[in-house]
Amino acid sequence: MEKIAKIFEVELIYYDNSPFSDNEERVVFLNRHEEKVSQRMIFFHELCHVIRHSGDQRWMPSLFKEAQEYDADRFALYSALPFFILKSITLPERKGESIGYIAHTFRVPLYFAKKRFEQIEERITQNKLLFALDAAVSTFLSLFNPKQIEVYLLEVIKLKPASELITDVKKTSNALMD
Repeated sequence: MEKIAKIFEVELIYYDNSPFSDNEERVVFLNRHEEKVSQRMIFFHELCHVIRHSGDQRWMPSLFKEAQEYDADRFALYSALPFFILKSITLPERKGESIGYIAHTFRVPLYFAKKRFEQIEERITQNKLLFALDAAVSTFLSLFNPKQIEVYLLEVIKLKPASELITDVKKTSNALMD
């Protein structure tokens, strides 16, 4: 944490009270009695406030404060467990063992490692689905000539030609202006 704080030119102070940060002074305060694993998560959360946010949360509207807290939580997740490092390590085959390995290696709580692992797993699944969908559409389109595709779009899906869509937009715009 000290090295990361130094890189971002943030002062890191350990003291005996609740953690917080001061983005104007570029300082993160951590409770010296907190477990190291928890300190690490809190550090990344507070670091986000210092390097990405402005203003004093004590005086800002609740929705703005909630947005900053959401951003700081996500920042902590990404910075404590960066994908570019995770993808470079060999993980055990079982999900539970992988999560435990990540938690131990990166010194983060198990729930945190699980959340990041599942987030990456979901993104990989989405990418596989998009790739499969793209391949299916490409295969489908390769089976037909352009005229057949046009007929399909116009008659089966009932997609209007571009010229008709433009006319409809103009009519709607004019009706709104009247």
